[in-house]
Amino acid sequence: LRYQVVIYRFYYVFWAAQLAYRLR
Repeated sequence: LRYQVVIYRFYYVFWAAQLAYRLR
């Protein structure tokens, strides 16, 4: 199933954005 990969990638992008915002 490719939906799992898409959800995992979306979660990773969200986590990276939150981390960058916190480090800012």
